[in-house]
Amino acid sequence: MKQKFSFEPRWFAVVIFFIAGLFMGAFVLFIWIFNGGRFYGIQKIHPATGSYKFINPLIAVEREQITDFFANESLQTKLASIIDKHKKNQDIQEGAVYFRDLDPGRWVGINEDLKFSPGKLLKMPIMIAYFKEAETTPAILQKKLVYHTNPKSTAVDTQANLEDGQSYTVEEFINDMITNDTGNAPNILYDNIDKEALNEIFSDLGINFIEDKQTDDYITVKQYSLFFRVLYNATYLNREFSEKALDILSQTSNIKGIAEGLPNDLTISHKYRTRNFTQNGSQLQESHDCGIVYYPQHPYLLCTMGIGKTSGAISNTFKDLSQAVYEDMSKSYKN
Repeated sequence: MKQKFSFEPRWFAVVIFFIAGLFMGAFVLFIWIFNGGRFYGIQKIHPATGSYKFINPLIAVEREQITDFFANESLQTKLASIIDKHKKNQDIQEGAVYFRDLDPGRWVGINEDLKFSPGKLLKMPIMIAYFKEAETTPAILQKKLVYHTNPKSTAVDTQANLEDGQSYTVEEFINDMITNDTGNAPNILYDNIDKEALNEIFSDLGINFIEDKQTDDYITVKQYSLFFRVLYNATYLNREFSEKALDILSQTSNIKGIAEGLPNDLTISHKYRTRNFTQNGSQLQESHDCGIVYYPQHPYLLCTMGIGKTSGAISNTFKDLSQAVYEDMSKSYKN
Protein backbone atom coordinates (compact mmCIF):
# COMPACT_ATOMS: atom_id res chain seq x y z
CA MET A 1 0.00 0.00 0.00
CA LYS A 2 1.40 3.42 -1.00
CA GLN A 3 2.23 5.76 1.82
CA LYS A 4 0.48 9.11 1.52
CA PHE A 5 2.91 12.06 1.43
CA SER A 6 2.18 14.71 4.02
CA PHE A 7 3.37 18.22 3.24
CA GLU A 8 4.30 19.56 6.64
CA PRO A 9 3.78 23.27 7.43
CA ARG A 10 7.49 23.78 8.10
CA TRP A 11 8.38 22.77 4.54
CA PHE A 12 5.72 25.11 3.24
CA ALA A 13 7.36 27.95 5.17
CA VAL A 14 10.79 27.01 3.81
CA VAL A 15 9.51 27.11 0.21
CA ILE A 16 7.79 30.45 0.78
CA PHE A 17 10.92 32.00 2.28
CA PHE A 18 13.08 30.55 -0.52
CA ILE A 19 10.86 32.05 -3.22
CA ALA A 20 10.69 35.36 -1.35
CA GLY A 21 14.47 35.38 -1.03
CA LEU A 22 14.91 34.82 -4.76
CA PHE A 23 12.46 37.60 -5.51
CA MET A 24 14.08 40.08 -3.12
CA GLY A 25 17.57 39.19 -4.32
CA ALA A 26 16.58 39.72 -7.95
CA PHE A 27 14.84 42.97 -7.04
CA VAL A 28 17.87 44.34 -5.15
CA LEU A 29 20.20 43.32 -8.00
CA PHE A 30 17.93 45.05 -10.48
CA ILE A 31 17.88 48.24 -8.41
CA TRP A 32 21.64 48.06 -7.80
CA ILE A 33 22.53 47.77 -11.47
CA PHE A 34 19.69 49.29 -13.44
CA ASN A 35 18.06 51.86 -11.21
CA GLY A 36 17.24 54.64 -13.63
CA GLY A 37 20.12 53.64 -15.88
CA ARG A 38 22.63 54.35 -13.09
CA PHE A 39 25.39 52.45 -11.35
CA TYR A 40 26.46 52.49 -7.75
CA GLY A 41 29.84 53.90 -6.86
CA ILE A 42 31.68 55.74 -4.12
CA GLN A 43 30.24 58.73 -2.30
CA LYS A 44 32.88 61.13 -1.04
CA ILE A 45 31.98 62.69 2.28
CA HIS A 46 33.01 66.33 2.69
CA PRO A 47 32.42 68.84 5.52
CA ALA A 48 28.84 70.13 5.65
CA THR A 49 30.06 73.72 5.72
CA GLY A 50 33.37 74.85 4.31
CA SER A 51 35.34 78.04 4.67
CA TYR A 52 37.73 77.20 1.85
CA LYS A 53 37.53 78.71 -1.61
CA PHE A 54 39.73 76.37 -3.62
CA ILE A 55 39.60 72.96 -1.89
CA ASN A 56 36.92 70.50 -0.85
CA PRO A 57 38.48 68.39 1.96
CA LEU A 58 37.74 64.67 1.90
CA ILE A 59 36.62 63.11 5.21
CA ALA A 60 35.42 59.62 4.30
CA VAL A 61 33.88 57.55 1.53
CA GLU A 62 30.54 55.74 1.27
CA ARG A 63 28.81 53.79 -1.45
CA GLU A 64 26.42 55.87 -3.48
CA GLN A 65 24.67 56.02 -6.78
CA ILE A 66 26.68 57.88 -9.40
CA THR A 67 26.15 59.03 -12.94
CA ASP A 68 25.73 56.31 -15.52
CA PHE A 69 29.05 55.20 -17.00
CA PHE A 70 27.67 55.64 -20.50
CA ALA A 71 26.50 59.22 -19.92
CA ASN A 72 29.79 60.54 -21.29
CA GLU A 73 29.75 58.74 -24.64
CA SER A 74 28.64 61.88 -26.47
CA LEU A 75 31.35 63.99 -24.80
CA GLN A 76 34.01 61.39 -25.52
CA THR A 77 33.00 61.33 -29.18
CA LYS A 78 33.07 65.12 -29.36
CA LEU A 79 36.50 65.42 -27.74
CA ALA A 80 37.91 62.72 -30.03
CA SER A 81 36.55 64.52 -33.09
CA ILE A 82 38.14 67.82 -31.95
CA ILE A 83 41.56 66.18 -31.62
CA ASP A 84 41.12 64.46 -35.02
CA LYS A 85 40.12 67.77 -36.64
CA HIS A 86 43.18 69.60 -35.35
CA LYS A 87 45.45 66.72 -36.38
CA LYS A 88 44.02 66.83 -39.92
CA ASN A 89 44.56 70.60 -39.97
CA GLN A 90 48.17 69.95 -38.82
CA ASP A 91 47.65 72.09 -35.73
CA ILE A 92 48.92 69.18 -33.64
CA GLN A 93 50.75 65.93 -34.27
CA GLU A 94 49.56 64.31 -31.05
CA GLY A 95 46.94 65.32 -28.53
CA ALA A 96 45.48 64.03 -25.28
CA VAL A 97 42.76 65.13 -22.89
CA TYR A 98 41.46 63.93 -19.52
CA PHE A 99 38.26 65.27 -17.97
CA ARG A 100 36.85 64.41 -14.55
CA ASP A 101 33.73 65.74 -12.88
CA LEU A 102 35.21 65.91 -9.39
CA ASP A 103 32.22 65.19 -7.16
CA PRO A 104 30.39 62.34 -8.93
CA GLY A 105 33.66 61.07 -10.40
CA ARG A 106 32.55 60.58 -14.01
CA TRP A 107 35.44 60.93 -16.43
CA VAL A 108 36.42 60.88 -20.10
CA GLY A 109 39.86 60.33 -21.57
CA ILE A 110 41.27 60.54 -25.09
CA ASN A 111 44.83 59.18 -25.33
CA GLU A 112 44.92 59.60 -21.55
CA ASP A 113 47.74 57.04 -21.26
CA LEU A 114 49.91 58.61 -23.98
CA LYS A 115 53.15 59.92 -22.46
CA PHE A 116 54.38 63.46 -22.99
CA SER A 117 57.46 65.29 -21.76
CA PRO A 118 56.61 68.63 -20.10
CA GLY A 119 60.31 69.30 -19.48
CA LYS A 120 63.11 68.45 -17.10
CA LEU A 121 61.34 69.51 -13.92
CA LEU A 122 57.69 69.25 -12.91
CA LYS A 123 56.78 72.36 -10.96
CA MET A 124 53.67 70.98 -9.25
CA PRO A 125 55.45 68.25 -7.22
CA ILE A 126 58.21 70.72 -6.26
CA MET A 127 55.60 73.02 -4.75
CA ILE A 128 53.85 70.10 -3.04
CA ALA A 129 57.16 68.85 -1.60
CA TYR A 130 57.94 72.21 0.00
CA PHE A 131 54.42 72.58 1.41
CA LYS A 132 54.59 69.02 2.76
CA GLU A 133 57.77 69.90 4.65
CA ALA A 134 56.17 73.15 5.83
CA GLU A 135 53.45 71.18 7.62
CA THR A 136 56.05 70.16 10.22
CA THR A 137 58.66 72.86 9.62
CA PRO A 138 56.85 76.10 8.73
CA ALA A 139 60.13 78.05 8.76
CA ILE A 140 61.17 76.37 5.49
CA LEU A 141 58.92 78.79 3.57
CA GLN A 142 60.75 81.79 5.03
CA LYS A 143 64.20 80.45 4.21
CA LYS A 144 66.09 82.92 2.00
CA LEU A 145 67.58 81.84 -1.32
CA VAL A 146 69.53 83.86 -3.87
CA TYR A 147 67.95 84.14 -7.31
CA HIS A 148 70.13 83.84 -10.38
CA THR A 149 69.20 83.62 -14.03
CA ASN A 150 69.60 80.43 -16.01
CA PRO A 151 72.65 80.88 -18.29
CA LYS A 152 71.48 78.03 -20.55
CA SER A 153 68.08 79.59 -21.21
CA THR A 154 67.51 81.87 -24.18
CA ALA A 155 63.97 82.72 -23.09
CA VAL A 156 63.24 86.27 -22.00
CA ASP A 157 61.14 86.38 -18.85
CA THR A 158 58.88 89.35 -19.54
CA GLN A 159 56.92 88.66 -16.34
CA ALA A 160 59.94 88.30 -14.07
CA ASN A 161 59.24 89.13 -10.44
CA LEU A 162 62.65 88.06 -9.17
CA GLU A 163 65.87 89.97 -9.89
CA ASP A 164 69.24 88.36 -10.49
CA GLY A 165 71.46 88.34 -7.40
CA GLN A 166 68.66 89.22 -4.97
CA SER A 167 67.48 87.10 -2.01
CA TYR A 168 63.89 85.91 -1.73
CA THR A 169 61.99 83.54 0.54
CA VAL A 170 61.13 80.01 -0.58
CA GLU A 171 57.48 81.05 -0.60
CA GLU A 172 58.27 83.90 -3.01
CA PHE A 173 60.19 81.46 -5.20
CA ILE A 174 57.19 79.09 -5.24
CA ASN A 175 54.82 81.89 -6.23
CA ASP A 176 57.12 82.95 -9.07
CA MET A 177 57.63 79.36 -10.25
CA ILE A 178 53.88 78.72 -10.53
CA THR A 179 52.67 82.05 -11.85
CA ASN A 180 55.44 82.40 -14.47
CA ASP A 181 56.37 79.94 -17.20
CA THR A 182 59.99 81.05 -17.51
CA GLY A 183 62.79 81.89 -15.09
CA ASN A 184 65.13 79.81 -12.99
CA ALA A 185 63.04 79.47 -9.82
CA PRO A 186 62.24 75.75 -10.34
CA ASN A 187 65.93 74.84 -10.62
CA ILE A 188 66.87 76.80 -7.50
CA LEU A 189 64.02 75.28 -5.50
CA TYR A 190 64.97 71.81 -6.74
CA ASP A 191 68.60 72.30 -5.69
CA ASN A 192 67.46 73.12 -2.15
CA ILE A 193 64.81 70.43 -1.59
CA ASP A 194 65.19 66.99 -0.05
CA LYS A 195 65.31 64.81 -3.19
CA GLU A 196 64.04 61.76 -1.32
CA ALA A 197 60.99 63.68 -0.12
CA LEU A 198 60.37 64.99 -3.64
CA ASN A 199 60.53 61.58 -5.29
CA GLU A 200 58.39 60.10 -2.55
CA ILE A 201 55.51 62.15 -3.95
CA PHE A 202 55.77 60.34 -7.29
CA SER A 203 55.97 56.99 -5.50
CA ASP A 204 52.93 57.78 -3.35
CA LEU A 205 50.89 58.68 -6.43
CA GLY A 206 52.06 55.63 -8.37
CA ILE A 207 54.03 57.64 -10.96
CA ASN A 208 57.06 55.64 -11.95
CA PHE A 209 59.98 57.98 -12.45
CA ILE A 210 62.62 59.82 -10.45
CA GLU A 211 63.18 63.57 -10.74
CA ASP A 212 66.85 64.31 -11.48
CA LYS A 213 66.80 67.63 -13.42
CA GLN A 214 68.99 66.06 -16.11
CA THR A 215 66.52 64.07 -18.20
CA ASP A 216 63.08 64.94 -19.50
CA ASP A 217 60.12 63.76 -17.45
CA TYR A 218 57.50 61.66 -19.21
CA ILE A 219 53.98 61.66 -17.86
CA THR A 220 50.40 61.13 -19.03
CA VAL A 221 47.52 63.58 -18.66
CA LYS A 222 45.81 61.14 -16.30
CA GLN A 223 48.91 60.88 -14.10
CA TYR A 224 49.42 64.64 -14.09
CA SER A 225 45.81 65.14 -13.01
CA LEU A 226 46.60 63.34 -9.74
CA PHE A 227 48.51 66.36 -8.42
CA PHE A 228 45.36 68.47 -8.74
CA ARG A 229 43.04 65.79 -7.38
CA VAL A 230 45.01 65.34 -4.15
CA LEU A 231 45.07 69.11 -3.67
CA TYR A 232 41.34 69.46 -4.26
CA ASN A 233 40.49 66.68 -1.82
CA ALA A 234 43.22 67.75 0.65
CA THR A 235 44.30 64.13 0.94
CA TYR A 236 48.06 64.62 0.57
CA LEU A 237 48.74 68.06 1.99
CA ASN A 238 46.70 69.33 4.91
CA ARG A 239 43.81 71.71 4.28
CA GLU A 240 45.81 74.88 4.84
CA PHE A 241 48.48 74.06 2.28
CA SER A 242 46.11 72.43 -0.21
CA GLU A 243 44.12 75.67 -0.17
CA LYS A 244 47.30 77.74 -0.50
CA ALA A 245 48.56 75.69 -3.46
CA LEU A 246 45.32 75.99 -5.42
CA ASP A 247 45.11 79.69 -4.56
CA ILE A 248 48.55 80.25 -6.12
CA LEU A 249 47.55 78.20 -9.15
CA SER A 250 44.47 80.43 -9.61
CA GLN A 251 46.74 83.48 -9.98
CA THR A 252 48.60 82.35 -13.10
CA SER A 253 48.53 85.12 -15.66
CA ASN A 254 48.23 82.74 -18.62
CA ILE A 255 44.88 83.07 -20.38
CA LYS A 256 45.66 80.67 -23.24
CA GLY A 257 44.47 77.09 -23.66
CA ILE A 258 41.81 75.91 -21.23
CA ALA A 259 41.12 79.44 -19.98
CA GLU A 260 40.27 80.67 -23.51
CA GLY A 261 37.38 78.24 -23.73
CA LEU A 262 35.76 79.50 -20.52
CA PRO A 263 33.77 82.57 -19.44
CA ASN A 264 36.03 85.32 -18.10
CA ASP A 265 34.41 85.30 -14.65
CA LEU A 266 35.02 81.60 -14.01
CA THR A 267 37.83 80.77 -11.56
CA ILE A 268 40.42 78.23 -12.71
CA SER A 269 43.44 76.88 -10.83
CA HIS A 270 45.78 75.61 -13.52
CA LYS A 271 49.32 75.42 -14.86
CA TYR A 272 50.15 76.04 -18.52
CA ARG A 273 53.58 75.16 -19.89
CA THR A 274 55.20 75.19 -23.33
CA ARG A 275 58.65 73.90 -24.30
CA ASN A 276 60.62 73.80 -27.55
CA PHE A 277 62.41 70.69 -28.77
CA THR A 278 63.87 69.15 -31.92
CA GLN A 279 62.62 65.89 -33.40
CA ASN A 280 64.02 64.37 -36.60
CA GLY A 281 65.48 67.75 -37.57
CA SER A 282 62.16 69.59 -37.09
CA GLN A 283 61.50 72.29 -34.52
CA LEU A 284 58.42 71.40 -32.49
CA GLN A 285 56.62 72.67 -29.45
CA GLU A 286 54.93 70.75 -26.68
CA SER A 287 52.33 72.28 -24.41
CA HIS A 288 50.29 71.07 -21.50
CA ASP A 289 47.54 72.77 -19.56
CA CYS A 290 45.97 71.15 -16.53
CA GLY A 291 43.77 72.44 -13.76
CA ILE A 292 40.52 72.63 -11.85
CA VAL A 293 37.68 74.67 -13.33
CA TYR A 294 35.39 75.95 -10.58
CA TYR A 295 32.09 75.56 -12.40
CA PRO A 296 29.41 76.76 -9.90
CA GLN A 297 28.68 73.95 -7.40
CA HIS A 298 30.26 71.41 -9.75
CA PRO A 299 34.05 71.89 -10.13
CA TYR A 300 35.77 69.70 -12.68
CA LEU A 301 39.28 68.73 -13.69
CA LEU A 302 40.62 69.15 -17.21
CA CYS A 303 44.10 68.20 -18.40
CA THR A 304 45.35 68.61 -21.97
CA MET A 305 48.65 67.89 -23.70
CA GLY A 306 49.71 68.38 -27.29
CA ILE A 307 52.65 68.46 -29.72
CA GLY A 308 52.70 70.70 -32.78
CA LYS A 309 54.64 73.25 -34.80
CA THR A 310 53.36 76.33 -32.96
CA SER A 311 52.16 76.92 -29.42
CA GLY A 312 49.28 79.02 -30.78
CA ALA A 313 47.85 76.10 -32.77
CA ILE A 314 48.18 73.78 -29.77
CA SER A 315 46.52 76.39 -27.55
CA ASN A 316 43.59 76.64 -29.97
CA THR A 317 43.16 72.88 -29.70
CA PHE A 318 43.06 73.17 -25.91
CA LYS A 319 40.54 76.02 -26.24
CA ASP A 320 38.16 73.90 -28.33
CA LEU A 321 38.46 70.96 -25.93
CA SER A 322 37.81 73.22 -22.96
CA GLN A 323 34.80 74.81 -24.61
CA ALA A 324 33.30 71.40 -25.42
CA VAL A 325 33.67 70.25 -21.80
CA TYR A 326 32.17 73.49 -20.47
CA GLU A 327 29.17 73.12 -22.77
CA ASP A 328 28.70 69.52 -21.61
CA MET A 329 28.82 70.61 -17.96
CA SER A 330 26.30 73.37 -18.68
CA LYS A 331 23.88 70.84 -20.17
CA SER A 332 24.41 68.34 -17.35
CA TYR A 333 23.72 70.91 -14.62
CA LYS A 334 21.38 73.31 -16.39
CA ASN A 335 18.77 72.83 -13.67
